[in-house]
Amino acid sequence: MLRALKPFFELVIFTYKTKEEAESIINEIEKDQNFFAYIIPVNYCYFVPSESVYVKDLSIFYGNRNDGEVALVTSQAYDGILQPANSIPVEPFLGDEGDRLLLLLEVYLMSLRWSKDVRTKLRDDFS
Repeated sequence: MLRALKPFFELVIFTYKTKEEAESIINEIEKDQNFFAYIIPVNYCYFVPSESVYVKDLSIFYGNRNDGEVALVTSQAYDGILQPANSIPVEPFLGDEGDRLLLLLEVYLMSLRWSKDVRTKLRDDFS
C-alpha cells in the first residue's frame, strides 16, 4: 500500500508517541524504503483539557500546503475534532489477518489524488 501511494502523496506519520518511539516502529515498517516524509510526534499534538485528550492539529501542515490538500486517516474519533472536514475515519486494526481495510483505504486514497480540494470529496463521502 505505501509503495503504491508514495508517488502520489506526501506520507506523514502523525503520532501520540515520542519521536524516538515512532522512529523505531517506522524503521520496522519501512525497511529502508523511506515511505514517510515526516514523523510528527506527540509534542506537536494539541491537548484539550476539557476532554483530557490530545488531538492532531493539521494546521501545522498549512504553511506551504493548501488545507484542501491535507487529509488525516484516523481510527480515533477525536483526532479530527479541529479539522473534521479533512478527516477520513477508519476502524482500528485489531490484529485480524482477514482485515482488508488497508486494501480499501488504498483504493479510496488513490481516488483523492486528482481532487483539487479533498474536503469536498470527504464531505460527500462521510457526512
